[in-house]
Amino acid sequence: MDDLCWFATLGANRTLCVSTLSQSILQEAEIQGLGDDFGYFVYEMDERPRSAGIQVLAKLASADAAVRLAEILAMRFGSETAQPIAAPS
Repeated sequence: MDDLCWFATLGANRTLCVSTLSQSILQEAEIQGLGDDFGYFVYEMDERPRSAGIQVLAKLASADAAVRLAEILAMRFGSETAQPIAAPS
């Protein structure tokens, strides 16, 4: 599986992302109930001093679902703030 990554800035210190996540990141964020680390995740990165970290919002069913969601989000956020996700090969 290729690593796909899409993100959009939500504010000065917050970013919405669609990408893979490593098992160690999931463990650090104390994420449970999503199965293993294989797949794509929708999550928010927060870099504010008191709340830094990630919050996983959802796990996507497939690479195609990740690409489609990224396309939808890119339309919503506009091309100025969104970095497109790469299509699966």
